[in-house]
Amino acid sequence: MTLSTELIFPGGLPDSKAYKLEAETLNKRIIGASCTPNDPAEKLYNEWQHIPSIHSNNFEDAFVKTILEHNVSQIYCPHLLLYKAIEKIILSNDLSVRFRNPPPGELETKKINTLYKSAIYFHKIASNMAISHQERLPKTEEIAGLIFYTRAIPGMTSEEKLAALASIFPVLPKGDIIEIGAYRGKSSYFLSWAARRYNIGKVLVVDPWDAIVAQQNDSPDVLKDPNQELVEDVSSFWESAHQGFLAALSPFIGHINYLRKPSQDAARIYSSNNEIQSSTFGTTKYCGKISLIHIDGNHDYNMVKKDCDSWLKFMTPGGWIIFDDYIWLHGDGPTRAGDEYLRDNKDNIELSFCFEKSLFIQLKQRKR
Repeated sequence: MTLSTELIFPGGLPDSKAYKLEAETLNKRIIGASCTPNDPAEKLYNEWQHIPSIHSNNFEDAFVKTILEHNVSQIYCPHLLLYKAIEKIILSNDLSVRFRNPPPGELETKKINTLYKSAIYFHKIASNMAISHQERLPKTEEIAGLIFYTRAIPGMTSEEKLAALASIFPVLPKGDIIEIGAYRGKSSYFLSWAARRYNIGKVLVVDPWDAIVAQQNDSPDVLKDPNQELVEDVSSFWESAHQGFLAALSPFIGHINYLRKPSQDAARIYSSNNEIQSSTFGTTKYCGKISLIHIDGNHDYNMVKKDCDSWLKFMTPGGWIIFDDYIWLHGDGPTRAGDEYLRDNKDNIELSFCFEKSLFIQLKQRKR
């Protein structure tokens, strides 16, 4: 039996390259094609076809020949003009082939419409939480752009949680923004965007990007992954996460830096240095007082507690503490640490609430 084939045409567009990676993980036979002679994308494919321009008299014949000779059953085509031309050829030649994607023009319009619907919902959440300063929230267009870019970054942070964070930034005191645990940088991107948008201060991200430090010893076995079975190459996985973080946050050079160290080691460096350096972000100056901290590292109780002990002594009056996964299916570390902080610091807490599984705590403007 001849193996069916998917044709990616044109093979060099960004969407085509992204789809190729997805299709290859499913072990599909892929052929790339292009109307451009000597297309650089050819080197990305094991099999390749040059098809004449759609303006050529023999375009239809060459396309049909490619479909039949290679037993093509599906086509991925993100090019609007080419899609419409192929659609007509499939109908006129009664070819047993179908598209893997909807018409690109319709899809692009739907994506933008959906993006703005999400932005309006985001703004509504933020507005409901920012009664006294709604006029200072980002405009819908800004939020749409923010959502567009953060959706491209892998991670578990929901847009509802980002909306809650957005409601805080207009009234944050000046100071450093600290994030403990970044993975590939989805929430780091938001924090950097918002800190620059409201001129709050610089962002410092702390993450060792290391499997041993990330090990969740208090969690169920499936999350502990003691034999590192969740990914084939755990070292490459975490290195890829770090590289992804650097790429995602590169637009904020001058406003962010990072320490690839365990949280406690990073806190000691932060306490004794007002400058952090890295090859990607250069030198970033910090004031040594924390305006907002997002605690999202190792979720074991003792690790979250160490994060609190190491970092919360640097909080500035009126600052915010966010415990990620305060409500968590896989353990109670953030819950226990968060509850302890609430109990032990009740006289210094202005406001606290749980939203989207995270615990939000605002400190009083003057410490008692």
